[in-house]
Amino acid sequence: MYMCSGIEQKKIADAIKRENPDGVVMATCTPSLHYETFAKAVESAGLNRFRYELATIREHSNRVHYRDREGATKKAIKIVSITVAKLKGNAVHRLVRGKITKKALVIDGGIAGITATPSIAKAGIPVDLIERDAT
Repeated sequence: MYMCSGIEQKKIADAIKRENPDGVVMATCTPSLHYETFAKAVESAGLNRFRYELATIREHSNRVHYRDREGATKKAIKIVSITVAKLKGNAVHRLVRGKITKKALVIDGGIAGITATPSIAKAGIPVDLIERDAT
């Protein structure tokens, strides 16, 4: 029932090991909540995380079309089909970890850059502004 639970994640990993697919599409909910959950399950089964995509049918279909089950189903099928097509074009990459330096550079921002620069600085991020004019 809850594919994001630990038990269900193990079932997903076991199925990947058993079936040996070249990619996985999960039709689930919010990527901000569960993308990493499923990516880790895919990786634990030995599949590259970049051969995994999440089709967001909960927010983009089920929740917005709950009064029209047939329409919601058709839309969910389209979303999954599009996600499968996207996955087919994904290259296999490796995850690179590195040191990140929090620093911003605003170039020729005009009024927007001059306004944004103090906001970035107030957030505690060092920022440089390069502007051709004094005002």
